[in-house]
Amino acid sequence: MTSRIHLFSAALLLAGCSSAAQVSPDTAIIAQDGLQTANGFDSASPDNPGLDGAPPLAPVLAPPVVAFAPVPLATVAVVKPVVVKRVQKLTCDIEVARTLRGIRVTPIVNANLSLSGDFSLTITKGGADGSSDISQGGEFDARRGERVELSSSEFSLERGARFRAVLKVRAGGNEVCRDVRS
Repeated sequence: MTSRIHLFSAALLLAGCSSAAQVSPDTAIIAQDGLQTANGFDSASPDNPGLDGAPPLAPVLAPPVVAFAPVPLATVAVVKPVVVKRVQKLTCDIEVARTLRGIRVTPIVNANLSLSGDFSLTITKGGADGSSDISQGGEFDARRGERVELSSSEFSLERGARFRAVLKVRAGGNEVCRDVRS
């Protein structure tokens, strides 16, 4: 009985395989086992139409290489930074010179543009004998390119004594220059 079951099972299996081989002429069954199998399908000739009437496979081609002329995405203008120097209307300085009696302090304004304003100069002297202050101030007018001495103070400076001079120049109600010497 077991041999009959085996024969029956084999017959069913054979019948299933043969029915799978009978497909309509429009259907192609392709099994590929690498490039050799795929290339073998192209060997259809007028005598041998190939896969049961199916059209032969087209060869696999690499995608076409298309060359484009470079197109700029955007035109970028390179702009060098422009350094704008702020033109100072004036510079101020305190000149200090040694004299036979001590030291002379002279506040000076150098005008790049015509300007008028006022100044204040405070000189503080300190030493073993104590300290003292000298204050000067006033208005000035300076033309373009002119060097103006605003005032001058001379005082004695004993050994070990020190001084500090502070010049403030204002124009248009604002402080525009300051210098300090010691």
